[in-house]
Amino acid sequence: MANRRKDRRLKSVAVYLPRILYDAWLSKLSAKELALAMLPTSESELTGIEPGDRSEFDIVYMQMPVWWHQWYKDLSKEDKFRFGKLVLKRLRSIGLIGSSI
Repeated sequence: MANRRKDRRLKSVAVYLPRILYDAWLSKLSAKELALAMLPTSESELTGIEPGDRSEFDIVYMQMPVWWHQWYKDLSKEDKFRFGKLVLKRLRSIGLIGSSI
């Protein structure tokens, strides 16, 4: 955790996001709101989520902290899709994205 505070460099990373989340980000969400929902998670939080159909996802290039990039890079491809669904679930649970989306 101490390294996260010291290293504030950013690195471009390709992130798999559900298309509906990406569309909401373009029209409703701020980059800060999306980034906060993308904080790393425990593997147990990912286990109950289906990765979904890959055609539902877009690849989005984002500038993220180096420590986040390393964490995301170490996920399996299936877990990256699960994580995209988890971010969508988190934003719905706090009301930033409606459940109808």
